[in-house]
Amino acid sequence: MPRSQAGLTLVELMVTLVVGIILLGAGAVSYQRMQANNAAVAQANSLVAGVALARSEAVKRNATVAICPKAAASTTCGAAGDWINGWLVFVDKGGTTGAYDAGTDTLLRQGDALPGSPLVTSTVTNIRFGQTGEKATTADDTIQLSQTDATSGLIRCVTVNVVGHVRTESGSCP
Repeated sequence: MPRSQAGLTLVELMVTLVVGIILLGAGAVSYQRMQANNAAVAQANSLVAGVALARSEAVKRNATVAICPKAAASTTCGAAGDWINGWLVFVDKGGTTGAYDAGTDTLLRQGDALPGSPLVTSTVTNIRFGQTGEKATTADDTIQLSQTDATSGLIRCVTVNVVGHVRTESGSCP
């Protein structure tokens, strides 16, 4: 009488475990990349929302409205790389052009710090919109946001052109 096999052999069990570990490892890498990509998109969307608010408020109020990067833990404008700390949208009534002056300017909204662990590459210290929604400067402003490092491929560029339209692109900035 032949004996019937009741379970897995040790070799079959080991092969199954190795295949499972390989699939789990590949899935973990894909999941981490997806999380980083979602963080990069959220960062760009947050910044785009702030710029759109500044532009619409300029038209609505028939006044010059600016958006600037927020200095860490304060309500003052920071340097070009401080976009990671959030942003300030304000009616720019005078004083220092493009910088929030608490005594004269009207603060409309503060944006929260960008989610994730962004790196920001930018020379933009403020973006000002006139009463028609056009920018006060005649050059495009670009802010590059990236996750982990600029070579990871998880780069988003937020560009505001001279007429005030905002576009986002993935990949290296122009």
